[in-house]
Amino acid sequence: MMRAALEKFRESISDKSREDLIEIAVAQYSGWESCIGELREFKEMHTGVVRDYKKLREEYEKVRAERDELFHQNIHLTEITTKQTNSLFGRSSEKTEDLLCRNTHDEQDMEDPVDEDAPECIRGPETSADPDSLTEIEVRKMLKELLGEKKKKKKEKGKRETDLEKLPVQETYLFDVEALDKLYGNDWRIARWVKRRTVEHVRSGNYLQITYIPMIETAAPGIQSPFWTEPLIEKSLVSSSLMASILYDKYAMFLPHYRQEHDPERFGFPISRQTICNWEEHICSEFLKPVYDHLRILMKGFYYQHCDETPWMVIRDGRRPGAKGYFWVHLSGELLDGYKVMYISFELTRAADHLKEFFEGIDHPVFLTDDAYAGYYTAQKEYPEQLTICGCLTHARRRFANAVRLMRSPKDLTLEEMKQFPEYRCILMIAEIYMKDEQLKSLSADERLKERQEHVKPLFDEFIQYLETIDVNDPGTSETLKDAIGYTLNHEQELRQFLNDGNIPIDNGSCERRIRNIARLRVNSLFSCTKHGAETSAVIMSLIQTADLNGADPYYYLKYLMEELPKHLTEEPAEYMDDMMPWSQQYLEYEPRERERLIKYMLPPPGNEKPDIRKLRKASRGVA
Repeated sequence: MMRAALEKFRESISDKSREDLIEIAVAQYSGWESCIGELREFKEMHTGVVRDYKKLREEYEKVRAERDELFHQNIHLTEITTKQTNSLFGRSSEKTEDLLCRNTHDEQDMEDPVDEDAPECIRGPETSADPDSLTEIEVRKMLKELLGEKKKKKKEKGKRETDLEKLPVQETYLFDVEALDKLYGNDWRIARWVKRRTVEHVRSGNYLQITYIPMIETAAPGIQSPFWTEPLIEKSLVSSSLMASILYDKYAMFLPHYRQEHDPERFGFPISRQTICNWEEHICSEFLKPVYDHLRILMKGFYYQHCDETPWMVIRDGRRPGAKGYFWVHLSGELLDGYKVMYISFELTRAADHLKEFFEGIDHPVFLTDDAYAGYYTAQKEYPEQLTICGCLTHARRRFANAVRLMRSPKDLTLEEMKQFPEYRCILMIAEIYMKDEQLKSLSADERLKERQEHVKPLFDEFIQYLETIDVNDPGTSETLKDAIGYTLNHEQELRQFLNDGNIPIDNGSCERRIRNIARLRVNSLFSCTKHGAETSAVIMSLIQTADLNGADPYYYLKYLMEELPKHLTEEPAEYMDDMMPWSQQYLEYEPRERERLIKYMLPPPGNEKPDIRKLRKASRGVA
């Protein structure tokens, strides 16, 4: 087609003159120049458009990245807000049935529950669960299908009577012949007696005891007495019973000294909190500290241990305001037979220096169950031959529980449908692991290991394999669930340790339960004034918790120590320390004897005895 056009153009100029051809060429050239100019302008315009396009593309990508970042931040902040809302207004229980039948609020329900203007269904105690959500009965039924029937501890028959036999008995008869004669004359008789039983309480108080000690003079030079013992504090009125009561009230009943000082005042003998603190620190440093040091030696000798730490404030430790100290809690293995020990140490920091110092010199293997805090791994690097870190499945489960709390309550879901959600399925799988392991606690270590390998290990393997199949890059996977999966897989080796040894517990729960006592003390006492005061608290709490672990009454154990320790001031601790332990035969004989003595001392005078009706009737009628 282009050739035909060229031929036609050739024919049209073949008969032209030279001048005409020149004119035609000039016109064509002018048109070509015009086209070249337009083309150049178009190229320049195209270049500008491309440049603007690239700029807009870059801005678009930047805005898109910012949008994605804000989207993830929004999800993250929403999770944080939901967690805080659940923390403030939700149930703190981590039981499986509570997690599955909880009732999270809708966005429009997220109002202040103490706001007087809030709807009654939100702020009132009559808030009802979503009628479409699973009821607790349905959840329990589903869990029974999955996990089997949970064995409930049967109430022992006759337990109340057995407990009442431990109490002293006082009988009294409500009987007044004169009152009966006044009401009914002489025409009455007792048809029968109605027996009513109540447990009475006698409020204890203080009294002044004056003790005279004979000083014996013999042919030998000097005066001496075999009955003399050093007082707890020279020229002080403090006694073992008073000090034991003060320490028991603070560290076992969590009653701080500023409250305690008002109680003696009601009995007519006020004691200031400063005096109480001085007594406490003196008796602790002079008498109780050797027992505490012996607990440390015993604690280091255990092959299976628990460890955890909890913050404690000291306001005059030379550091900036708000700096935290820590109580490090060491506990003997939960599944071990024999006596148990709890050792508490106060440190200014959470650094691994305490662990390095504590495990220094240990020449035997230690299986340490903890919460996977980095300090434990630092200590393990220091003592790789002695220290083996064992994981805590409760800490892993807690992360999955937090992920479940971010989800709405399951509505109209069967058990199989619920298991399609990874959050619910993980909780159910962990519950099954716990259910199987809980049934093995009464077995010996060898039997427990065999049963774990046969029944628990397959369940744990299935749980880990399922976690590895979850796509953490899926936009629908919450950050909390990603954290739970990452924690579990990263610490799989430590979490598996309980499957390899029958004496290793599945979690660090026993230590955490004991730490609650420190938390209760922290809520009431708030802080210690000095580092020495915090160390004193660690000593006394170690003694009280060790006594409680071994079934001893903390009050009588403290009283026993403060009565016996002054008798051994001239001896080396190793000579008498075994008798100072709450499981010693000497203490086991002391507690029931002392308990019986004190109860008899506190009992009120006996009431009326059972009357002889015949004699009373004759006396009331004037018959001799």
